[in-house]
Amino acid sequence: MPDSEIRAASFKLSDAQEMVARQHGFSSWQAGEIGIRMALGAQRGAMVWMVLRRVLLLAALGLAISVPAALSASQLVKSFLLETQPNDPGTLALAGVVLLSAAILAGYAPARRASRIDPLAALRHE
Repeated sequence: MPDSEIRAASFKLSDAQEMVARQHGFSSWQAGEIGIRMALGAQRGAMVWMVLRRVLLLAALGLAISVPAALSASQLVKSFLLETQPNDPGTLALAGVVLLSAAILAGYAPARRASRIDPLAALRHE
């Protein structure tokens, strides 16, 4: 694996770690809303999907910002790349898949935990 791909993967990994940290705060902030929806009769699966939909929206927004930024910045580091093209579509696609996979994995556990909130406890808290 060329050095440039390792660097690109490490940057994507740090982005994924940041998303994990943000997702934990995101789902705990949303716990009251989920508890109220559950008290009104929402299904757990619907609540998990609601949180994951928001996570995927944020990940898609991150991709929409990072791909053009990576394409423009690749020309700046072109001289450092040894055996890789600066705008390698395979590398960009792999980075996008890794980012979306990390977002889903990071969002699923907090979404499941939030969907198990006791509706009565959430209503008492509000």
